[in-house]
Amino acid sequence: MQTNQDLYARLWDGAEQLRGSMDASKYKDYMLGIMFYKFLSDKTLASFSEYAEIPSNEAYEQYLAADDMRVQVDAALISTLGYYVQPEDLYQTWIKKIENNTFEVQNIKDAINNFNRNIQGSSNRHDFDGLFSSMNVDSPDLGGDLNARNKNLRALIKLFADLDMAELQKTDVLGDAYEYLVGQFGMESGKKAGEFYTPRQVSEVMAQVITSTTDSIKTIYDPTVGSGSLLLTVAKHLDTENRTLLRYYGQEYNTATFNLTRMNLLLHGVQPDHMTINNGDTLREDWPEDERNPQQSKQFDAVVMNPPYSHNWSKGDDSAYEQATLTDPRYQDYGALAPKTKADFAFLLHGLYHLDNEGTMAIVLPHGVLFRGGDEAMIRQNLLKRNQIDIIIGMPSTLFTNTSIPVIVMVLKKNRNNGDKVLIIDASDGFVKDGKQNKLRERDIAKIVDTVKTRDEIPGFSHLASLDEIRENDWNLNIPRYVESITQEDVQDVDGHLKGGVPAYALDNLLVINQLAKAELDASFDVIRPGYLQANIDKEVLRKSIYQAHEVIASKNAYQTSTLAFVEKWFARLINLAPELSLEALKFEMSRDAQQTLKIDDIVDQYAAYQVVANLWTAFLTQDTELIQKFGLLQTGQEVVTETNNKGKVIGRNGRVISKTLVQKVLFIDELQDVTQLQQAADEADEAYNTLVEEGQSNADLEAYYEEGKVQKNNIKSDLKDYDKTSEDDVLTWLKAFTAADKLKSDANRTVKKAAEALDEMTIARYANLTEDEVKTLLLEKWFGSFEADMIKLLDNAIDSELDQLSTLIDRYSDTLQDIQAQKKALEAELQSMMAQLVEG
Repeated sequence: MQTNQDLYARLWDGAEQLRGSMDASKYKDYMLGIMFYKFLSDKTLASFSEYAEIPSNEAYEQYLAADDMRVQVDAALISTLGYYVQPEDLYQTWIKKIENNTFEVQNIKDAINNFNRNIQGSSNRHDFDGLFSSMNVDSPDLGGDLNARNKNLRALIKLFADLDMAELQKTDVLGDAYEYLVGQFGMESGKKAGEFYTPRQVSEVMAQVITSTTDSIKTIYDPTVGSGSLLLTVAKHLDTENRTLLRYYGQEYNTATFNLTRMNLLLHGVQPDHMTINNGDTLREDWPEDERNPQQSKQFDAVVMNPPYSHNWSKGDDSAYEQATLTDPRYQDYGALAPKTKADFAFLLHGLYHLDNEGTMAIVLPHGVLFRGGDEAMIRQNLLKRNQIDIIIGMPSTLFTNTSIPVIVMVLKKNRNNGDKVLIIDASDGFVKDGKQNKLRERDIAKIVDTVKTRDEIPGFSHLASLDEIRENDWNLNIPRYVESITQEDVQDVDGHLKGGVPAYALDNLLVINQLAKAELDASFDVIRPGYLQANIDKEVLRKSIYQAHEVIASKNAYQTSTLAFVEKWFARLINLAPELSLEALKFEMSRDAQQTLKIDDIVDQYAAYQVVANLWTAFLTQDTELIQKFGLLQTGQEVVTETNNKGKVIGRNGRVISKTLVQKVLFIDELQDVTQLQQAADEADEAYNTLVEEGQSNADLEAYYEEGKVQKNNIKSDLKDYDKTSEDDVLTWLKAFTAADKLKSDANRTVKKAAEALDEMTIARYANLTEDEVKTLLLEKWFGSFEADMIKLLDNAIDSELDQLSTLIDRYSDTLQDIQAQKKALEAELQSMMAQLVEG
């Protein structure tokens, strides 16, 4: 059984072992190119198997032997696939040559040349032309001499040898693995990452915004397509029928990345006749034209792009900027060209020009486009007057590997109604730290998308800005002008400090406690003067009183009931997965259900509940449900795998999905308790031994038995033979005690190890006999064992947060000015008394 995660780890581990000192941006061309060639070979054999009506395991040998019908076979493969790999160039042939030690670098060059020649008869040859041009097998980057290059290429080829790419492509495994590698190379290659990869969470925001605001998407275009990840992410959020019909368009200036795009789309199952990718300069020449109306620009239902930020488009003698004019239909309606050192608006206007009147466009841009002056201000003003800016989303900083600056996602439409306001969202604070990078959580993405759908104004998060309001701000769209950051001010009440007493309004601001335990809160304070109160019970007693409030207990019970109902509903669905069901869609549905059913208004935030479920998928469900979907519940639960360390040494066996620890916890309760008790005895023996060692270290008479802080046991053993056993010497007493403690410790640890190994053997033997009901019980514990506690914790956190505020208020206003002055006088008197007792001397 192999899941996406297994494949990802294996591929990246292989990359790490092979890459050496080569830069990731260079190494990716070889690794991803070799992986893609394996895909072409496997698809060739799979199609031949269908054409010849033979079993797949016989396809290779039969394909090699089909010389008498080669012309017919080649024509059939071109008709079906649009390409083919000839027998002597198949990946499988390379493997045999490696095994026979006859493989040479020239084999790869010959294979690529032959492939390029073979596709010339295909109507889709433009999708394959020059596909491997970036994979220069003669480059010194691959090795200092021919032998080194040969060795590295052999290792790369063997990395994919046992993967059936045609079979993996039937699901999303192959395409996702490729996308994973692209992303990993992106993170490894620093500044160069931005050339070909948009972080997944940014792609998710753009894709979900596009699909939630556009009724029908049949064509999609990315003018700076990179790896194609944006196109594919949007497609992922379409239903199966629309995804099958979708036509992909993209343009990419960098040739190596252009090749990467085409490989990525093909590996994700995009048919060659459904993709049109061009290698060209988007700003220099307008592309694409409408196939049915030459000289007319093609319009798309959706446009997405992540162009290079503030790109200088004036470099070179014949630059795109030098050729650009306001007669260009892309720019003519906006009064100015983008500045020559900042092409952000040039990219935007190109994409907008190709947007259909009913479509939606999303583009990633630096914040400067919102407020910079000059020509950019003119373009921004005209975009607003034409009512084409729909949404602005301010993102957190450091989301991208190639820049730490914060960026925005701008959403544009051509068909907005007059008077429609611009939705401005400040999502800059919604993230979690992930090493040096910031990362949007699932809850952050959900909140952005929900706000886009509802167009609600949320204090500190979103605002609907009218054209008049924007005009009053001189067409400046800088987000802080429209969305004020909410900071919790720590208000200090002067009267409360002077005269004592907690201000009544401060207690009224404790919304959760007032909602759940108002009677208990009121009973815990006495009014000492109008508007001010004083606690009449200890703070800890007050805390217990709040938690024992009827409404708090009732809320917890109700929340617990809702949580249990949620678990019951979703566990039943998760263990009965149809093979064709989209797990990504199921994850989305389950998270949304938690958001709606496990929130408590003004107490438990809906997105907190959403994130708890999203975390479940990250921790367990993504991998486990994939296996259950492929192999069934019982087989998945019974599978045992061999565990190895990082050097490949076998260190034991464990359950594939259900761990030994969990099986023992549920099915071997008594045996596990026995091992636990033995471990406790061993721990006590260890503690007694360590105590004697510490005592000996502090005894000068025992220095001879220590070396660099460690006990020398051989010296102890030797001296004990010579000692007068009737002596009452303290040294002898310690030696005897240490020897006994050492033996007890060794015996106890040996006993624990033996018992634990016996329990492990019983546990591993038990897997094969697990029943379906037992597997269900174990998976329920694994997936949802702590779910109820995690959800109740959300409620407790809301209460605890306000109880902490309440404690702070009580302390803050407990001492009046008069009390402080009295304390000051007492301290002064004490100081005078002490000084009077001082004498010269």
